[in-house]
Amino acid sequence: MSQVKDKLKKEFQGLSKKTLSSSKSKYVAVLTADEVKVVSENKKRIEAAFSLVKDSPGKTFLFLGTKRHVFYFRKYLSRQKYNCKIEAICNEDDATTLSQIKDLSVFANKNGLSSILIVSSLYHIPRIKRYCSKYFRDEVELRFLGVGTLKKEKIKEEEGKIIKYSKKGDLPLFV
Repeated sequence: MSQVKDKLKKEFQGLSKKTLSSSKSKYVAVLTADEVKVVSENKKRIEAAFSLVKDSPGKTFLFLGTKRHVFYFRKYLSRQKYNCKIEAICNEDDATTLSQIKDLSVFANKNGLSSILIVSSLYHIPRIKRYCSKYFRDEVELRFLGVGTLKKEKIKEEEGKIIKYSKKGDLPLFV
């Protein structure tokens, strides 16, 4: 078990906050955090994504969340200026990482998307990559933008989730 934890620790240490050009990705998808209003983590994720697409008429901003997430997101949008297409992918039941990745993959398949930049918190990226490897076709190029900072308690929590969910068969332990 210590070898697994060491390997996971190295993966998290290898993460860095990178400013990515979204020129390759026509679609920029924001995965929502637990809070439903556009505050804290959700606001950071949304603002990072908008900075990549706000003046790009050829790009589409995808927002994933529950009805309540979408309600507050639309309220936030009413006060913003943007020049891109915006779509909300709404899941009435939940907005877990797993449900959002499944919903995004269904949307991608249905609409023939070939490239998506997924925006979430930096500590969240390793688990998201694992879910994506399970639910997305190989033909879809996935890129990731992590926002925020890595905190030890969040890393430990995510490592625990990766180990727990991989034991249940919900995601691969390593990608």
